[in-house]
Amino acid sequence: MVEEARRPDVVSLVDRLACQAEPLQPVLAARDMTVSASSGPLLREVNLEIPPGGVFAVIGPSGAGKSTLLKSFNRLLELETPPLTLTGEVEFRGRSIHGGGVDPDSLRSRIGMLFQQPIVFPTTIARNVLFGVRHVERLSRLGLTERLEEALERAALWDEVKDRLDAPAIELSVGQQQRLSLARALALRPEVVLMDEPTSALDPRATAAIEDLIRQLAASQTIVLVTHDLAQARRLADRVACVCRRDGVGEVVETGCCGDLFDNPQCRETMEYLDLGEGA
Repeated sequence: MVEEARRPDVVSLVDRLACQAEPLQPVLAARDMTVSASSGPLLREVNLEIPPGGVFAVIGPSGAGKSTLLKSFNRLLELETPPLTLTGEVEFRGRSIHGGGVDPDSLRSRIGMLFQQPIVFPTTIARNVLFGVRHVERLSRLGLTERLEEALERAALWDEVKDRLDAPAIELSVGQQQRLSLARALALRPEVVLMDEPTSALDPRATAAIEDLIRQLAASQTIVLVTHDLAQARRLADRVACVCRRDGVGEVVETGCCGDLFDNPQCRETMEYLDLGEGA
């Protein structure tokens, strides 16, 4: 209720001052990173730092490499068919994610992912939520029960499903399925949640529910959000990176505080993209 009472100009000023404060040690960083397919580079020489906490939005035209950038942060590129190759470096908490001894499954439990379309397995609601936990952790039956309720509570789904946890997850609405997918990621207690256009398949009501969850989660976790919805980026993001194609290859052309980048972009590609996107 206190947040609702704050005037928009006050909120804007507070957010601007917070964004322009001394930057924190990044939780994720790309250093001279290039991602290539057999046909050539998809992303070129990306240098990007993502501070801990809050919402970091990635915007830009379709096909520029935003999803590829997101997947580079938790080694999902290795699961592409055929796998994509990465040169340069990606760091999580200051350490290379490709270093010796880094287990990809453990890394993905700390850096979760929510995709554009809900991913629902042909089993019960409870088993869907606990799928990853059962794979990477050893918990007692009581521990699993507690983790299940915690994850569904954080995904704002517990009250809707607590009396039918053994029902098929496919029976849920699309909006509920997306929150179920989020609960699966949250059950692993990740430090970062990557979100690839998580509301693009949802109706306005379900979209509002996911946006509310993003705001809540950003108070304790880092959210990296790819979105084509510029109004959504304005509503949610603290910082923004714009990915555009130069000579046919994706590049991070500009980064900055959300208000600064939208209101005073410095790069021609960013200006053109914002003019097209906000004029739609």
